[in-house]
Amino acid sequence: MASYLGSAIPHAALAKFDFLNVMIYSNYASARGELQYFSAVKSIAPEKLVLGVPFFGSTRNWTREESYATILAAYPDAWQSDEVSGGSLDGGLTLDYVGESTMAMETQLGARYGGIMIWELTQDTGGPIPC
Repeated sequence: MASYLGSAIPHAALAKFDFLNVMIYSNYASARGELQYFSAVKSIAPEKLVLGVPFFGSTRNWTREESYATILAAYPDAWQSDEVSGGSLDGGLTLDYVGESTMAMETQLGARYGGIMIWELTQDTGGPIPC
């Protein structure tokens, strides 16, 4: 759920859910802002808010999407940033995604609320998970 949808749903209805997936797949600032919106404006208990995090990237106008695995295959150093462009993938279009350091920040942000929800894990690289 995003704030543009939440504004159409009464506070009382949102409060009845066990938890809400706040699916913000753009950047850390937007994720933080959306969680704050639902907590402060919609009065949802922070522990009921679960941050959705992506394993895909998209163009800024959302006309193209690529899995994180595809992005890393085309741009091996892509994990170090949140944007790539100029290569052979999708004709060099700019793709925005959540890189490693931003994913770490979003995971820590989610821990201050109800956790994180991954969309969707099969789009990751399939490599080892660091402990």
